[in-house]
Amino acid sequence: MADLSTQITAFVGELSFRDVIDIAVVSALIYGLLLFFKGTRAMQMLGGLAMLLGLYLVAEWAGLVTTQWLFSNFISSLIVILVVLFQHEIRPLLIRMGKASLWHPVAFTEKEAIEEVTRAVRALAQDRIGALIVFQRETGLNNFLDTGTVIDARVRRELIVSLFHPSSPIHDGAVIIVEGRVIAAGCFLPLSQSSELSKRLGTRHRAALGLAEETDAVVVVVSEETGRISVAVDSTLESGLEIEQLRDRLNELLRVRQVAVTGAA
Repeated sequence: MADLSTQITAFVGELSFRDVIDIAVVSALIYGLLLFFKGTRAMQMLGGLAMLLGLYLVAEWAGLVTTQWLFSNFISSLIVILVVLFQHEIRPLLIRMGKASLWHPVAFTEKEAIEEVTRAVRALAQDRIGALIVFQRETGLNNFLDTGTVIDARVRRELIVSLFHPSSPIHDGAVIIVEGRVIAAGCFLPLSQSSELSKRLGTRHRAALGLAEETDAVVVVVSEETGRISVAVDSTLESGLEIEQLRDRLNELLRVRQVAVTGAA
């Protein structure tokens, strides 16, 4: 134990300022990637790759020559393997990086986004225009974002209404909101297979419940036939909400994220 402590002290003592910066940059990149992949299927793949890396280190420590050879050949092809496995996650990441700018205005808080969405839902319900609006919470929705058209704009009543207008080529898909911004529209969501769901409900309601069954997202649905407003969350569908009830429910469900935004300001 004393030898280990001495080795650690010697290692830290030999670190230069450049080494510290180098380690900090790599750590920040790894942390950012983990945040990006959090809550996606890719996270499970990363866990599997981490286990393989652990086995390789054990094989090296134990002197297992054949196992070392096998893993070393695997690791040499790791870059290609990562690109193939994470192709659906890499594309939206690069798009978002390309659109990023230091001059972008500060993103809306969830509270402001809720107000704009509520106003949009009121207009859509009055005109009997169907809508499917998703608020991302903790579970990442990158797999679903990739199926739609990148928007990356502030949440505005006018924007949401125009996206769901029947003349819009992407009006049948879902709008996904992340941290107060409309990230994508026209997104495809998984359909619920629940036998308890009324057969009178259409595809939008099944898609809303399907996403609520797989993730912790909050999904707002406007019925095209009746103008009824529903919210899907935690594998349940709450139907027949009035506008004020919708606003209160969204504020309640997204309260944690509001606190997080306020605390970070």
